[in-house]
Amino acid sequence: MTATFARLVTIQDLSCFGKSSLTVALPVISAAGVEAVPLPTALLSTHTTGFTDYTFLPLSQQMAQIAAHWQKTGVTFDAIHTGYLAQESQIQTVSAFIDAFSRPSAPVIVDPVMGDAGSLYDGFAADYPEKLRVLCEKADILTPNVTEACLLCGVPYQGESNDTGYLDPLLPALGNLARGGCAVITGVHGPNHTIGALGIQNGERFALWRAQLPAPVCGTGDLFAAALCALLVRGAPFQQAVADSELFVEKCIRQTIPVLKAHPYGLRFEPCLSWLAKQAQQYA
Repeated sequence: MTATFARLVTIQDLSCFGKSSLTVALPVISAAGVEAVPLPTALLSTHTTGFTDYTFLPLSQQMAQIAAHWQKTGVTFDAIHTGYLAQESQIQTVSAFIDAFSRPSAPVIVDPVMGDAGSLYDGFAADYPEKLRVLCEKADILTPNVTEACLLCGVPYQGESNDTGYLDPLLPALGNLARGGCAVITGVHGPNHTIGALGIQNGERFALWRAQLPAPVCGTGDLFAAALCALLVRGAPFQQAVADSELFVEKCIRQTIPVLKAHPYGLRFEPCLSWLAKQAQQYA
């Protein structure tokens, strides 16, 4: 895929304060040398971790209107990324968006954001994972965390560790669910105090580990997904893009550790953007 003037649309919420979703995705994608186009699913005053009484405005109607306008103006994209959807009805809205804007050379990356630590996020009904599978079937790449992988595959959650191998059968199931045959389960606790990703690409499994470090939970998956999407658009092979994205997250965590008490609302990723930019340049 050409990296010159490549354009990526990222479909997720905008939390005005706190480092998650579009607040993270836009600068990360841009730093990697890719034009970042936001399609917000909701507008929040803050992200939802560590805050109460935050404002929440779904943008379902605006999403459809924006997509219609883009079609009229002839906007095209080199990749489509989807994250948090604010309402169940947005599944069909985003599904229609993919039908309208996807091209054979433009990968669709679906991050099925719906839960963590074994539970669905507030606001999602028990049948939401089954309904979200409709969108996942249109993905070339799926990037669930452990909880989301279990929910999509109907497997009871047994924690973040894969010591018993309970996540292993989920990899081919997720690969079969995605039309592109690629999936990566993030946030898996590995051997010897490591954390990382289990992946599959056209039937080939792989595992990538990094040091497990103390860090705020909020935004880590969003940061990984944004870097992954941008690197793929730049032309990085899938497994290499996963490895680079995991390393980017680790670098951001290391930047955040010294200021955890004073900076509790996400990862301090800004000092690491130059590293990501250099990594992306090698794929140009």
